[in-house]
Amino acid sequence: MTRDKGVPGIIAQVLHFPSLCHPLFLPHEKYEFGSHLQNADNCVLSLYQYEYFLKCHVPDPKPDYRHSPLLAPSLAGLPPTRK
Repeated sequence: MTRDKGVPGIIAQVLHFPSLCHPLFLPHEKYEFGSHLQNADNCVLSLYQYEYFLKCHVPDPKPDYRHSPLLAPSLAGLPPTRK
C-alpha cells in the first residue's frame, strides 16, 4: 500500500515470520507451501497460534492482498526482503 501511495523512505522488508497468504486462498498452482506444515510445531509461532491470531485479525476472510500479499496483482517495485 505504501508503494502504491508513493510513500518514500522504505528501503527493506524484514520477514521474520511472514504471513504471505491466508490458508484459505493459497495459490497452489503458483507456489509450493511445504513450510506451512513443516513449521506447524514451531515453538515461537505454531500453526495453531498462527490460525488463532489470523482468525482474530481477519474474522471473515475474503481474498485480499492486504492480508495475503501473494494475491497482489504485482509485487514489482517493492523493496528487497530479508528473512
